[in-house]
Parts: sequence; structure tokens; C-alpha cells
Amino acid sequence: MTELMNIYEDLQKLANFDFSNWNETDVREDYVKPLLNLLGYEKDTDYDVNREGYHILQKPFLMIGRKNIKIDYELVVRNQKFWIIEAKAGKNDIKDEDIFQAYYYAIHPEVGATYFAVTNGRDFKLFDVREIDEGYRPVLEIKIEDIPNRFNDLKRIIGAKEILKHLKTRALSDIEKIFSAEILEENPEDFVKQVESKAKQARPKVLENWKPVYRKMRDEKKDEWVQILRDLTPKEIIDSTFDAIPLIVMLPQVRVFNEKIVEAENDLERAIILSGLITALRGRPTSYFRANALQCLISTYMQFPNLKHEPYFNSVGEETKQLIKDCLSHFRNNKLHNKLWILETTIFRTCLKYARLHQTEFYKRVLWKKKNLSEEEQAYEKPSIGTEIENFVMFAEIATFRKLSYLNVEEIEEAIIELEKLEKRLDEELQHIEVVDEVKRAGARYWENFNEPWSYLRLVVLDILNPDKIIISLFDEKIVEMIRKCAESRLNFAEDIITKINNERQLSATLENP
Repeated sequence: MTELMNIYEDLQKLANFDFSNWNETDVREDYVKPLLNLLGYEKDTDYDVNREGYHILQKPFLMIGRKNIKIDYELVVRNQKFWIIEAKAGKNDIKDEDIFQAYYYAIHPEVGATYFAVTNGRDFKLFDVREIDEGYRPVLEIKIEDIPNRFNDLKRIIGAKEILKHLKTRALSDIEKIFSAEILEENPEDFVKQVESKAKQARPKVLENWKPVYRKMRDEKKDEWVQILRDLTPKEIIDSTFDAIPLIVMLPQVRVFNEKIVEAENDLERAIILSGLITALRGRPTSYFRANALQCLISTYMQFPNLKHEPYFNSVGEETKQLIKDCLSHFRNNKLHNKLWILETTIFRTCLKYARLHQTEFYKRVLWKKKNLSEEEQAYEKPSIGTEIENFVMFAEIATFRKLSYLNVEEIEEAIIELEKLEKRLDEELQHIEVVDEVKRAGARYWENFNEPWSYLRLVVLDILNPDKIIISLFDEKIVEMIRKCAESRLNFAEDIITKINNERQLSATLENP
């Protein structure tokens, strides 16, 4: 709302200008330039502004009486010119010659603009190069006093983030008009194939455009998130951010938590910070939390292998090994944590099937995002029904788990039984609807198999333990045996880890006994 108010105030300032004594430069610099900024155009961005674009004239353009032209502003979206604007002195009315001149600038082969505008400040006239007639009728004309109230009409056509959408709609209208004159049924079908072929040819360019936009959005959001994290205490980071899907590349919250350990003044302060994480692990955390904590412990062990804080924990190395064993064994030696793990996977399955049953609601959410998010936000987020379902399931799973995790063992077992009954009812309902493939895939890469030996927790732990160079001192015989069993069950990365362990041991033996 504040941003909209600021835009309206800026438009109001433009509307109050007296252009009676303004020359072309005044109009160009003090009116057109800020108006273009409000429309979303800015120098050296994807929505660029070329000032005084210089073009040599060839036949038949020489008829306008000069050998070259300078266009006041060429408006560009990712290196493609879509419209131009010419500024005229405020004291003069816009003449037919001014419109004719701008039109010829727009259709120059090096420009190829779809729209062109002419303004003297007092009047803003927008023209479609295809619809120029003897009357020089604009597709949109706005008096300066009306600019605050009619700005959206202008933005809808040539706004930086609206123009592509508008042009695609216009192209579809053109196609519909062409098809309405056809008499052969196969002609529209052939044309569709040609359009599909052109779209396929353009795909590499689309991907080329997408990559820098995605990276920019990703880096901006990451930097913003990291700054928020750095303002939090270690305990706040643990409590509010560690329940996130872990990645092979360490999550920002894990990295910032480790930074706080490294930046502590001494080992005692480091141990106190780490004690908070270890205490949380001994509570009733989610599998996501455990996986992120494992990354944190391994990173700390690599830098401070002798860190300990008795009686809270013996050593960071022993705590890391114990967490690995717990996760790979599904807490076989701890009945409460084993039941919590079963509860968590049961909750996830139930939430996932509930989401699949209501797939149309997530489809509506995707449509809303595609309609309301900017192109940059869509390029970053890539709205899809699969992503929406996965986000919902993760949120619902964590929220439900937190509600039920404080039950005792017997109550947890009862909750699991009730959830399995609900899951069975959902399975029965799912048999009566068609679940689209994208919905079927949603969540599958994490939790499609929930029973031993496959599980999300095992897979992600093996993922974390499989960097380019493993820390051999973390793998005692019990852990090695667990990983070997995982390899026998063909779990991802398990065989790679065993190979690396054997190679490291052979290298150590060779160095000890040359």
C-alpha cells in the first residue's frame, strides 16, 4: 500500500507541472524520464532505457530529410525493443509531423517497435504502428491532469512488466481473426504446429533469459534471509528455522548458526552455543531438524574436533556419531524417538494423500500466482501444483507433529493407529478420482517409500555423509556396518561412502607402512 501511495504522489507531482515554458530537453529529462521509471523501466536492467538511440537511415527512410536519427528513448525488455517515445517542447501542440516522424523512427529496421509515443508534457499520445491512418488516431491519449487516474491504462499496455503479457494477448487475437477466415480445417492445425516449432526454437533463448533473473532473485532473497538470521540469537535460529528441508548445500540458517560458533570468543562460548542444539536434539525434533543439526555438527567437528562441554555433552565428535547411528537405525535403541519417527512419517503420508485428494485447490493457487506474481517472481518460484502440494504437506506435517509429539509412547501409538485409519479412508477416496501425474510426483522424491530400509531420514543422512572428501574419523565400525547394510539395500550414496572409507583406510595404511 505504501508503494502505491508513493507512486500516486509521484504522479500527482507530474500532473502539477506547468509545461508552458519547457523545451524538449526539459520534457525529456524532467517528465518523460520519471514517468518511465514509474512504468518500471530503469537503465541497465532487464527493463532497459536506451537514451538517444542512434540509427543510420537507408532507403526508403531517407525521405524524411536526414541521413540518421536519434530516438529520445527506446524501451527495451531483455534486449528486445518494444516501444519508443519522442519528447516535444511543452509550449507547442503535438503536430501530425511529430507523429509521422516518430512513426518512421518506430518502424526503422533496427528498431522495429510495436508502439510509439509522442508527448509534450501536456498530452501523452500512444500509437500502434499497425493502426496508423490518415487521422493519426492514438490507441491511448492522456491529458497531464488525468495521469494519476489513468496511469494504469497506460501501464496495462506498455508497463515494463505488463507489455509482454499485453502483446501475447494481442497476438492471440490476431490468430483468432486469421483462423476465422480459413476454409480448410487442416490450416489452423498446421499453423499450431508451426507456432510450437517456433516456441521450441526460442526455448534456448528463454532459458538464457531465465538464468540471470533466477540467480538475481535467488541471491537477493538469500542475502535478505541471511541478514535476518544474523540478527537472531543462536537459540532463535534453532527454534524458528531448523525445521526446513535440508539440502546438500548447507542451508543459510545452518551456515549462520555455524558462523556464530566460529565467531564466539572462546571454546567455552562455542560449547554453550552448541549445547543449545544438542539439547534440542535430545528433545522431540523433526527429521528435518535432525538432518540440519547433523550438517551443523559435522561442520563444527571439522573446525573444533575437541570441543566439549561436560556434563552437557562429552565431545562434538561423539555427539555427531550418535546422531548418525540414531538416524540410520531409526532410533532402534530409543522407543520414544522410534515411535516419534513412525508418527512423523505417518503424518506425512496422511497429509500428502489429503493434498492429492484436494488437488484442484492447489491448482487454483497456481493460477492465482501466475496471474498476480511478477514475471521475475514467477521465474524464481516457478509456480506448479507439485511445489504447492509439497509446501503445504511440509507445513501441515510439521504443525501436526508438534501438536502430537508431546504425547507419551502409548498415546503416540494410539495416534498412529488413528492416522492410519484416516489414511485408509483417504486411499479409498483417491480411488474414485484421477490424480494428475504432477500431483503423483509431488512428495514422491522424499517420502514415497516409508518402510525400512528406505526412508527420507536415512537417505538425507547418507546424502550429507557423502561429500567429495569424507571425514574418516567419524566412521567407527558400527556406523560403517550400518552404511554397508544400506548399500546392500541399494540406498543412494551408501556404496559410494563405503568405497571412500576403504580408499581412505588403504591410503592411511600405506602412509603408516610405506
